[in-house]
Amino acid sequence: MSGLSFYLYNEVSFYTLDSVHPITHAVGNTIKRVILILFSVIRFGTPMTTQSMIGSAVAIFGVFAYSIAKQVIKKPAEAKKVA
Repeated sequence: MSGLSFYLYNEVSFYTLDSVHPITHAVGNTIKRVILILFSVIRFGTPMTTQSMIGSAVAIFGVFAYSIAKQVIKKPAEAKKVA
């Protein structure tokens, strides 16, 4: 069941990536991470200390910044290959 769920997750992810702009996909991926963190805090009753809030914010911002930077840097490199 776990393998099937992971396979379906990947199928939906690749389909979505083909259907939307890469920046939109990066934002969606970041929102997904926020939802997972909130779900785990609520579901498992993990207390959110100041340190864990700062750590979560840094991690989420880092993923978002990396996704955006990857798309921005990728475009000029692709343009050079075509030219």
